[in-house]
Amino acid sequence: MRVRVMLMLALLLVGCMQSDKELYDEAVHKEDPELCGVVGNDSLRDSCYSELAFDLMNSSLCGKIRNQSEKDACYGRSGIEENNVLLCDKIRDRWERDQCCYKIAINRKDSMTCGLIQDQGVRNQCYLDAIVNHWRSMLCDKINESGLKSACIAAAKDDIAVCWRVENQSDQDYCYGIFAIASWDPLVCDRVQNRTLQDFCYRNVAEKRETPLLCEKIQDEDERNHCHAIVAVDLRRCDRIKDQDKREQCRKELT
Repeated sequence: MRVRVMLMLALLLVGCMQSDKELYDEAVHKEDPELCGVVGNDSLRDSCYSELAFDLMNSSLCGKIRNQSEKDACYGRSGIEENNVLLCDKIRDRWERDQCCYKIAINRKDSMTCGLIQDQGVRNQCYLDAIVNHWRSMLCDKINESGLKSACIAAAKDDIAVCWRVENQSDQDYCYGIFAIASWDPLVCDRVQNRTLQDFCYRNVAEKRETPLLCEKIQDEDERNHCHAIVAVDLRRCDRIKDQDKREQCRKELT
């Protein structure tokens, strides 16, 4: 008797889920946010609001999402799509917020937005990308790490000799790595002695050149899979990454 009752409850639950799925599909098809509110399943309802926030370019729908991670992702995607840094401020997760500001800075080619990034490493990378994408070389002065500053100057001047004159090996590795990424030159990655930085160099050059063969030069297995995932735009390669944090970061970059 108990088994039969549990089976009946399970069937009723499946029936509700199917009904919610139909409501979700109808809401998305009709682009009707009010129908999203009728969806009983929390996850589907949140996905419905998120989908329509993007489709209708209506970021206010993100505020109706209950799950915080989903809400953050919604504000982030809307902010990047609308190039609206104010939407990044609504994101609670610091990493997601910084990524939102970072991508808007790149889209706008706006170094002022780089200054809004809280994480120093991401902020420095933002200023470096400003140089790599041929913005103003004066941005190098905003970077507070010597190796990155040398790399910035080398990239801004398109002069690898700047790296030759760097005495500290770690700083020189950074300089060669960033110069290689800026010039799309995998041969310069060969000069990098630090294996982690060399892998980072190959991955970024491979992404820019859209050349999966360069991913095979990467020694770290997780980084190699990350590279293949990004170049091929293949989420399945992200799933091969063993480190959970790196795996999640890979998936975030592709969604």
